[in-house]
Amino acid sequence: MLDYTLKKSLIDTTNLIHQYSDQHDGLNLKEIINIINNLEKHYDARYLNDIACILFEALYIRYRDVCYCQKQEQFFCSELGKALTSQRKQIWHDTYGVPPLNFILKSTNLIKLLVDIFNPQFNADLFYRSVTQDIIESASLNKLTDSIPSEPAEHSGFVPTHNQQGYMTTTLDYFSKSFACSSSKSKDRARLLEIGAAYGIASLEALRNGSTVIANDIDPIHLAIMANKASKEHHCNLQTVTGIFPEELEFPENYFDGALICRVMHFFTAQRIIDSLKILRKVIKPSGKIYIVNETPYLANWSSFIPEYNARKSQGIKWPGIITNPEQYCSSRAGQLPSLVHWLDQDTLLQALSEAGFVDSEVEEMKYINRAGQFPQDILMPSEGRESIGCCITKIK
Repeated sequence: MLDYTLKKSLIDTTNLIHQYSDQHDGLNLKEIINIINNLEKHYDARYLNDIACILFEALYIRYRDVCYCQKQEQFFCSELGKALTSQRKQIWHDTYGVPPLNFILKSTNLIKLLVDIFNPQFNADLFYRSVTQDIIESASLNKLTDSIPSEPAEHSGFVPTHNQQGYMTTTLDYFSKSFACSSSKSKDRARLLEIGAAYGIASLEALRNGSTVIANDIDPIHLAIMANKASKEHHCNLQTVTGIFPEELEFPENYFDGALICRVMHFFTAQRIIDSLKILRKVIKPSGKIYIVNETPYLANWSSFIPEYNARKSQGIKWPGIITNPEQYCSSRAGQLPSLVHWLDQDTLLQALSEAGFVDSEVEEMKYINRAGQFPQDILMPSEGRESIGCCITKIK
């Protein structure tokens, strides 16, 4: 039998789309409600809840990624985006507001298929022909796990991310090491959160050091590779969370002993940085620590931007490190970057922390990071030695 709460959430979702969206492109919502009300007539009871969840995810992703043309911040700020994200968090309340990794790995292809056929010609018959029990049964988790790609090859300390959102380093910086050693500083097993974990260099080290880790990334392939790399003895202490931070995730207040957000916020707008820091402050326990690492403008391959950065600072521009055309300044690596980068220095990081509600006494340590031996040579600026900025925050209350 289809779970009543899940069925109600699906019907509520279609009503919210009808209420808020002027971008549903003629999608026949009555047909979707008809499908929801007749799922039990067409599918074995074993698959009903999975199919309902797949239907919801396809609707959610359609509006987040297609109707908003990948402008996800606009989606999350819209009334429709807020309503659908809230619905999603209710459906997946047991897994921090997002689908578990196993569900994503099994269902991604089917969700993409539904997103593609959600058009003005969509109808119930097309849905039933597309979502068959044979397809559901054939989505073998073992087969999918076997087909997960290997981690890409490292080159001069960098591993390219699967989703072209920058690179993961193969060595831990000072602040990431401190995060990974959290349990060694405590009598109890630390519960840690890593945002933007990529292939898991910091999270896996934290597991080896005795912590429980909730590892987040927007790309399920990153997290699947990480889970495959984790030792069997550590699997029970690793939970992966695939979703966009901060908007899609839902963690309890005062829940984590420590958190790391390393080389992630330099892809965020200023407001999103502030919102992310506010969320981290909320979910960290009193006396817990937040470790932050961000790239600065002082990178050799971005050297043509430094005069512009300095000019913006001189003009009093509040966030001088925002770049919306990376290819203008760094054609060599722009293909592995999103359309926005946001370099911070000590002044702007302190400003972001202040606007997020942190006080000076909570900033335990902040310093520039010399990336010699960690970054490729074409990125290093030996004359500066401050390619990254990092800090450790201790929450007072």
